Amino acid sequence: KPDLLGRATLPSEEFDRTGGFDSRIELKEVAKGYKPTLRARVVNNSFPTVPPNLKIWIYAAKGLPPADPNGLSDPFCTCMLIGKPFSKAGTKPKAKTLDPVWGEQFDDKYRYEEGDAILFEAFDWDKGGKSDFLCRATLPSSSFHLPGGFEGWLDMADGAKGYLPKVHIKVVVTALEPAEEAKKEQAAEAVAPAPAAVAQAPAAVAQAPAAEAEPAPPKPAGE
Repeated sequence: KPDLLGRATLPSEEFDRTGGFDSRIELKEVAKGYKPTLRARVVNNSFPTVPPNLKIWIYAAKGLPPADPNGLSDPFCTCMLIGKPFSKAGTKPKAKTLDPVWGEQFDDKYRYEEGDAILFEAFDWDKGGKSDFLCRATLPSSSFHLPGGFEGWLDMADGAKGYLPKVHIKVVVTALEPAEEAKKEQAAEAVAPAPAAVAQAPAAVAQAPAAEAEPAPPKPAGE
């Protein structure tokens, strides 16, 4: 008989939604001293598959709190749709700075739905150890779920006292961008016909001499 190593239960509310479930589950009923996890993806086929439709740029941060004895940090920044841990991604760390410039973009793993908020967290990277938390910021869906999205500096909180860190980010919902582009094209088309009408005017004028050149009809005899 096979020996049970562990089991996990996944409630329906975790996957009975658009995008389903894609994350790790902690296994129960395991030997003491072990905390195994199982990576699982569950999709309800009655829901349409949502393609990646969110782009996130993490440009920079400033005023981060120090975490190392030298008074600096080796910061990196993560972003994640709250409640969807599979969407988590992060920048590369920058060495010995409190004002890092990352300039990185992420757009390949998000299953965004309107209402999803984005969590940004900054950490101090430690080689061979656990990264130290520095600060965080949350961007609600209402701030970027519109044509053009959001770009600007967010205040970060929950860090060391006496510091006012900020992170510069940009978020765009790509599903909203085609509508915006269509509006621009329509506006351009509304202006474009005017030059075409002007270009046709000389052709109309050019026909006038041809009409004058036609010979007059012959007069009846005896006149």
